[in-house]
Amino acid sequence: MLFVSLNYCIPFSKIRTFVFKSKPLMEFTHVTPAHTRWNDCLQLYLRTFPADERWGKSELELLFSRPDYSFFMLSEDDNFIGFIEIWKMDGFLFLEHLAIMDKWRNQGIGSKMIRQVISNAHYPIVLEAEKPVDELSTRRIEFYKRLGFKPLDVNYVQPPYYPDKHSISMLLLCNEQPDSALIDNFVNQIRQKVYNVG
Repeated sequence: MLFVSLNYCIPFSKIRTFVFKSKPLMEFTHVTPAHTRWNDCLQLYLRTFPADERWGKSELELLFSRPDYSFFMLSEDDNFIGFIEIWKMDGFLFLEHLAIMDKWRNQGIGSKMIRQVISNAHYPIVLEAEKPVDELSTRRIEFYKRLGFKPLDVNYVQPPYYPDKHSISMLLLCNEQPDSALIDNFVNQIRQKVYNVG
């Protein structure tokens, strides 16, 4: 099988599949709504994230026409494991969502997915996370910290996905330590490209 990377310079539309060099063998596949496992991806997406923190089905599927957006599915043999959404921004990558099926959790798979992206990105990687207000959100922040991400010094609010949904005060994390001007650039691009906020 051809080994393909998530190299920042490669158009995501040209990436189809790459494999983790691990046992058991896991495939990371670029999918669209036409893929045979798309419904598995969609159902995991809808049940994992609260309505205020995601798109609905129709709006999500519209994103696939965007050249800066990609949706990758992780599988082993014919077993669906999870997915990760990646936005290619000007000078960085934004990881919007990552989810793993229940039976595959707590096996280090999410860490492997993110490390694979980090090892091939060659640019800063930025993501949002809920503030640590309870055990679950605290564990999530610690998970990202173990992967080298640190909260940025910015008062970040996730814009609402829809006019009738809520904005959410969150942390913005990065695997590098950018200066304030670059942080402002991260925030502005995310607001404009992901949430359509000027």
